[in-house]
Amino acid sequence: MSAGMSEHASGSAVDTGEPRPGERPAAPRDGVAEPSGTRVAWISSFGDEREPGTAADDLRIAGFDIVSVPSGGSRPGAILDLTRRLRRGGFRIAHVRAATSAGALEGVLGARMAGVPAVVTTAAPDASGYDGLARWSRRLSHLALPSSETDAQGGSLVDAYQEVLLRRGLARRRVDLVGLRSVTLRRARTADVPAIARMHVEVLSSGSLQLLGEPFLRELFRAQVLDPDAVVVVADREGEVIGYSSGVVSTSAFRRRFATRHGIRAGIVALPRLLDRDVARKLFETARYPDTTRDLPDAEHLFLGVRRGTAPGLGAVLTREVIDVLGRRGAEEVKGFVSAENGPMLLMLRRVGFEVRGELSLHDGHPSYVVVIRCPTPSPSSSAAS
Repeated sequence: MSAGMSEHASGSAVDTGEPRPGERPAAPRDGVAEPSGTRVAWISSFGDEREPGTAADDLRIAGFDIVSVPSGGSRPGAILDLTRRLRRGGFRIAHVRAATSAGALEGVLGARMAGVPAVVTTAAPDASGYDGLARWSRRLSHLALPSSETDAQGGSLVDAYQEVLLRRGLARRRVDLVGLRSVTLRRARTADVPAIARMHVEVLSSGSLQLLGEPFLRELFRAQVLDPDAVVVVADREGEVIGYSSGVVSTSAFRRRFATRHGIRAGIVALPRLLDRDVARKLFETARYPDTTRDLPDAEHLFLGVRRGTAPGLGAVLTREVIDVLGRRGAEEVKGFVSAENGPMLLMLRRVGFEVRGELSLHDGHPSYVVVIRCPTPSPSSSAAS
């Protein structure tokens, strides 16, 4: 694991969001999600195939094509029938709106079998009071909405659907800054990992993880891309990755999962470097840092890198995107680390909203600032299922 933003603290190629000399700073505007032409199946077991006007109108204006699909009830073969309908319909999202926990679970299972991301409105417990089926429907869905979510909340449903598309890499956000309007933000895929690891080595001039080599970094970033509580965002310009940023909801939990799921492969590829005593010492110091930050948020902004020569502002945009996603996934505050010698990075982080909470020393007594930001309050529909 890394020492958070201390890994990129001295990377001169990391964009700080500052204008170049003589250049006026651009005024950023919110990125625009692109769900145009997205078909959404409303799977309902309420006995009527309604399409409430307010919500449906809001969704259609936002580019979502709503189609009511009956769940088929609890009859034998209902899940398979639903799976076939979803596959044939070309749906990008399945929103399961069931009257019972069993109906919710059947709808989610049908969507997963069809390979369609499922949004589920939390079903009420069955008459027996047992909520296990509802719990499983939330766990298997890609996004769970609270039971208070109503059909009238079309705006919040737009946010929820866009979040699902972004997570699945089916939508992007345009960067509306001078020199960056051909760039879009999207969730990283495993195919992006080699480019991310290569850029991490190229643009960062120091850091303990770089000492372990690019193969180890590929394992680390692959673990982040696949981890359910991590987020990796890339900046894409015409199919080429020119920047990346990542974070985790819980640093300690991610470290455990990385060790158990990827530790053997990561250890094998890093073994030749670990035989170097100096490398091993720095890695041990990096591994110890969470013990000195117990009073800080567990959520962490881990990495940030931008290709040299990129127009200013992209680093700040990538950082904000990661913080927003971590907030939607339940983080109230997010910590990070930046070298005390990296003034431009610290200035960018302060402009994004980070505040300095203290200092710590990791390697050879070089100090780093500990910075913390409070996440934006998420709307109920944008809270991710665990």
